[in-house]
Amino acid sequence: MIRLMISGANGFMGQVVARIAAEDKNMSVVCGVDKITDRFENPFPVYSCFTDIHEEADVIVDFSRPDALSDILAYAVKTNTPAVLCTTGYTEDDIAAIKTAAESVALFKSANMSLGVNLQMDLIKQLAEFLGHDYDIEIIEKHHNRKVDAPSGTALALADVLNDALHHELNYVYGRTPESGKREPKDIGIHSIRGGTVVGEHQVAFYGNDEVITVTHEAQSRQVFAVGAVRAARFLAGKPAGLYAMDDFIKNPHVIRNMYFDQNQSMISVSNIPPDSLTLAGLFEALTTSGVNIDIITQSILTSGLINLSFSLSKHDLKRATTAMSEYIDELDGTEMTVLEDVTKVTVEGSGMEREAGVAARLFSALALENIPVKAISTSEIKIAFCVVPEQSMDALAVVSKVFDI
Repeated sequence: MIRLMISGANGFMGQVVARIAAEDKNMSVVCGVDKITDRFENPFPVYSCFTDIHEEADVIVDFSRPDALSDILAYAVKTNTPAVLCTTGYTEDDIAAIKTAAESVALFKSANMSLGVNLQMDLIKQLAEFLGHDYDIEIIEKHHNRKVDAPSGTALALADVLNDALHHELNYVYGRTPESGKREPKDIGIHSIRGGTVVGEHQVAFYGNDEVITVTHEAQSRQVFAVGAVRAARFLAGKPAGLYAMDDFIKNPHVIRNMYFDQNQSMISVSNIPPDSLTLAGLFEALTTSGVNIDIITQSILTSGLINLSFSLSKHDLKRATTAMSEYIDELDGTEMTVLEDVTKVTVEGSGMEREAGVAARLFSALALENIPVKAISTSEIKIAFCVVPEQSMDALAVVSKVFDI
């Protein structure tokens, strides 16, 4: 369970974040911070300043104002609470303060929290590197009539991506007037349009001889930014100190990349086995002699010192395995065997598991919340396999898909 603290909790975006978190069984909002504490009725406390907070959070999500930055950073560093900084309009001094704080705590900052916009940045970087200065580049951004700053922070970030790709040779031209004169080869035009209720649109156009290549992102609701922030919070939780950006998330968004299941499985449990290696060796030798391959093996030691052992196997091998086990355990005093004829083995895997802490905790906590009991577990550096009853196999897959966004 990831515990969120929302800075700017009673603003529009703060409320959207709270709603998204409330729909996620692996996330909860423990408190919020806002200058106006009673604007909405929230299912969590909202404080007017960080010094009043007594709840513990795993991540702060900030959709407030730039003037709140110093308080957020001070709290994050003091309590070692990672923070996703979604506010725009930071000054150069603010950026310097963020970099300093990131030496002590994990911080996530992006000019735009939309995953689509950040993918757009990656695309235009590739285009700029390939097309070079053979194409004229123009940026057009559109926003609602209440937006104060122009050009938008995202438009400037798009321009910076292009400038980086072209070795910092571009000249930024903000709009065009009669005084602007002829377009120079290394100019990049940045144009702002304000009107109506446009949430946000960013267009980057490459104008060449006889062709135009356009990459456009249009946000149709501000919820996309909240979704990106929540996903960033999930990514940031448990990370070491450092300054992270959406690029880090996009390049490694999925700890788990594959999942699959095998419904052709059974499980045998043998209880009260004498605790000596020869007995266990004999048990497995009986299976081998019968030509039975087993998969997941779990063992527990009872307070009496006796051993309980369970293993999964193919249904096709079940009859041979039970015959072999019956013959072997008949010679052991008090040892018993139980059989589950039908179980489903679910396997999740991904190379990201090697560097991501808490993957198993997230997975099995989510299964527990959905009341899905696990019959057996097997793990490796990049794989977790577990068994459930067939009736809950699709529910288990749905849990994996939701928790790891696959």
